[in-house]
Amino acid sequence: MKDQPESRPVETKAASGIKTKTERAAASGRTSRGGKNVGLPRPMLAMRGEPGAGQWCYEMKWDGVRAITQVTDGGVRVMSRNGNDVTATYPELAELAKLAPAGTIFDGEIVAFNAEGVPDFGVLQRRMKLTTASKVKAERARTPVYYLIFDVLGTASGSLMDEAYVDRRSRLEELLTEGEAILIPPAHGSDRAAAFAASKELGLEGVVAKRTDSTYMRWSALRCVAQD
Repeated sequence: MKDQPESRPVETKAASGIKTKTERAAASGRTSRGGKNVGLPRPMLAMRGEPGAGQWCYEMKWDGVRAITQVTDGGVRVMSRNGNDVTATYPELAELAKLAPAGTIFDGEIVAFNAEGVPDFGVLQRRMKLTTASKVKAERARTPVYYLIFDVLGTASGSLMDEAYVDRRSRLEELLTEGEAILIPPAHGSDRAAAFAASKELGLEGVVAKRTDSTYMRWSALRCVAQD
């Protein structure tokens, strides 16, 4: 995840102050009836460190860019971690509209694979700045992208952001069907050694540890990088 800043180890990433109506909707993960457009939440970011007390679940640290998506009646919206609409840049994600109910909001990572089949940020950069349909179409044939979804933040019925990570993960697997470009990467439970072994086998640089009882707006997640 090259788009995550380095920081000192902490266990909790809390939300900042919310002022406007749009920001309140974004922070709550609210959806309107019928899956209409609403403000989308900014993704919570993991901090570099080592897990402390409590129960943790390990996932892979993907070498891509974070994206929040919402399934709407008219298709799929894709927002970058900075709040920019990047829907036109990644048309592959439109498949999500056929795989999940309208109103569902997801958090995940957009990745591109290199010739060895490993997520590669350098390869993904070929797509990141493209916005015109003709350029996206031409590069898409050479550099397809995939959306690895690891969290669900809301449905048409309301926000899931106050639910614990372990419950959101369960809801994710209930709500979403995998497709060609839409994937649910496996979680490796509390087995740290197995997670690092999987990371090494996949050619990744480490794992992300998520506290199983943490809500999304008080997300406890740490980036753990493998040591030689």
